[in-house]
Amino acid sequence: MRAAVLTVFCVVGIAHAAYAQSSDRLRISVNAAAQVTSHTLTQSFSVPINVESAPVSTSLDLRSAPMFDIGASYRLVKRLAVGISATTLSRNIDGTLDAKIPHPFFFGTLRPISGDLSSLTHKEVGAHIYAMYFIPAGNKLGIGIFGGPSHFSVKQEFVTDVDYTSSYPFDTATFTGAQTETISRGATGFNVGTDVSWRLSKVLAVGGLIRFAKASTTFTVASGNTIAADIGGLQTGAGVRILF
Repeated sequence: MRAAVLTVFCVVGIAHAAYAQSSDRLRISVNAAAQVTSHTLTQSFSVPINVESAPVSTSLDLRSAPMFDIGASYRLVKRLAVGISATTLSRNIDGTLDAKIPHPFFFGTLRPISGDLSSLTHKEVGAHIYAMYFIPAGNKLGIGIFGGPSHFSVKQEFVTDVDYTSSYPFDTATFTGAQTETISRGATGFNVGTDVSWRLSKVLAVGGLIRFAKASTTFTVASGNTIAADIGGLQTGAGVRILF
């Protein structure tokens, strides 16, 4: 709450200071947003157990998550601007694991186990560069269409091994957990979208944002344990626009 109050005072202060000389060339936008696209990451690898290979597969659900968006743009001519925005999100993800554990006494005898995965971490930071064209829409309403390149930095927790218990005669096994490791990757892609704003005063407006930003990458956890992943997705948000 304290941070929110300070933010409001900062916005009002900046708006008041810039009021007399605003030319609407520089625009700063701050949005509370969400990445609404869901992804599923799948792993398929094997680990050595009892002198055999134990196949392991996982399915991780990356659901929609809140995010923060801040950016600035500069108007080059009346209807064309260039800008950059930064986004950040952090979420815990759940999933499932299936594995087949070799028998300690009999070769070729695999014992199936399965279990749930919870609270694996996912962090994503995006930088979006764009050119924006403003559509004529009146004195107060502003509509901009934009597009350009995006770069993402991602940290994702993946499964590296499986934990289980088994007791004599070892014909069955029970899942007890998973060992994990956090992998970092960067990926470059693109962004397109639209920004709509309504001017409240000479230097202050409220607005909404729709952006589709996407990149693709491959996480390498270990030899034979690689995951192809799509990064980003559909993003929506709303907030303030400060005009200079």
